[in-house]
Amino acid sequence: MIMGPQHDTTNDTRKPIPLESEAEIQETQNEEELNEAVPVSEPNIEKKSFGERWKTHRFWLFRGTYYVLFSVWAIVMAIGGAIAWLIAMLFI
Repeated sequence: MIMGPQHDTTNDTRKPIPLESEAEIQETQNEEELNEAVPVSEPNIEKKSFGERWKTHRFWLFRGTYYVLFSVWAIVMAIGGAIAWLIAMLFI
């Protein structure tokens, strides 16, 4: 079995990175807190859109209405796109 290079850590000459003083760390943290626009205490809750609520509604009539309207919209957009493409090809 082929193994990667072995590292000898007994004679490690690397030095640890010096840490900042506690005052500098605290000052940086205070500046970051002041720059934040949204308070930390408020959770970021995203509300579902109207369509997403109908799509996942527990009542079948609402779900069915969503899929019927979505299908009609998709067909209208496909026809409109085809008409726009034809008009664009006529004026080239």
